[in-house]
Amino acid sequence: MGYNADEMNRREYEPCERCGSPAVHWHHALHGRRAGHPEWDTIYNLEHLCKVCHDNKGGYEERQAFFTRQANRYGDDFLDWWDGVRVPGKENYY
Repeated sequence: MGYNADEMNRREYEPCERCGSPAVHWHHALHGRRAGHPEWDTIYNLEHLCKVCHDNKGGYEERQAFFTRQANRYGDDFLDWWDGVRVPGKENYY
């Protein structure tokens, strides 16, 4: 799967998805130290954040809001990706 560089470049100058400040970091909403999750390295899992919001990664509520935004932004493409994601407690995110 991998990152979509064109989409990342298109969104480069968009504001922080949480507070509206200038976004400078791409944050994996699903993350961890587990190997074997290449499906997490995709634009569908990357939240564009400012430094303050990136440092305060948040919990389920922030991730729920993010995945709802992603579903609205990407539609069926996101939902197809989401159906294939393997993560414990997935029902808590979206």
